[in-house]
Amino acid sequence: MEVKKAITLIQYWDLELKTARPLSERAILITATNKQHYVLKKKNDILIAENEEKLLQRINQIGFKVQEVLLTVENRSYQEFENDTYCLYRYIEGDTFTADECLHNAIVPTVIGETIANLHQAMATSELDEAFPQSDLVVTLNQFVYPTLNERGFMQEFEPIRSVIDTSVEATLNQLPKQLIHRDMHIFNLIYQGGQLAEVIDFDLVQVNVRIFDLAYCSTSILNEVFENQEKRERWFEFVSLLCDSYSDHNRLSKEEKSMFFYVLIAIQLIFIGFFHQEQALYQKNKEMLDWILQQKERIEAGMQ
Repeated sequence: MEVKKAITLIQYWDLELKTARPLSERAILITATNKQHYVLKKKNDILIAENEEKLLQRINQIGFKVQEVLLTVENRSYQEFENDTYCLYRYIEGDTFTADECLHNAIVPTVIGETIANLHQAMATSELDEAFPQSDLVVTLNQFVYPTLNERGFMQEFEPIRSVIDTSVEATLNQLPKQLIHRDMHIFNLIYQGGQLAEVIDFDLVQVNVRIFDLAYCSTSILNEVFENQEKRERWFEFVSLLCDSYSDHNRLSKEEKSMFFYVLIAIQLIFIGFFHQEQALYQKNKEMLDWILQQKERIEAGMQ
């Protein structure tokens, strides 16, 4: 996002820019003349912005700490500008766990597991399910991933993998309970201060899906960070087990959910492969991760017992 655009935009929140630093193509970190820090982010549309603000407000009211959407001077949760929609969030100082900390400190996965469990419980009480996309992993694979790979001429090498998620697995996945989930549960979206949760951020991808998606996504995000290091890959199994055990201690996972964890890992990797099919390096890395996860089925499932 351009700093010049940010200078104009934050006036809608009655703020004046002091300094700014781009965080991504869609977000910029702002320090205002009041010495407070904010994140200005471009949203996909007004409805998404409005629904996100309602969700975050309800979660905060419950007492779980998530990022706060600030209202404009016209008391709106968003601002339209040059045919785009923007939201402003209060920036919270804090730390995120590193992948190494996740793998070498057994306390860290238990803290993250508890955080995700408590977040899910808060999101489940929001009564906003109908306001967000309804996701189905089986449909995503059959209507997006496999057709995309087939169109690119890659499907033949994925046929053996496709048979892993067979009709019986699909049936069990479809029977798992669904609710609102974060959908982007990367460790960098969990902010802590002194070991205590300060805030969960980045709710742009919220959807209704199976609960274990967030646990599996968090697990694959760690694996992605350390995949080239064999010793760290070995430690990843304990991270996954501790993460899921901690989650279940605070928000009980059913036997069926645990049995499907491995398959959700596979589905997530297939989705990434489909998404990055035109970017060779990312495609190849995710394919290698997928092949490795497939080889670890017994160890992954043993850790979920």
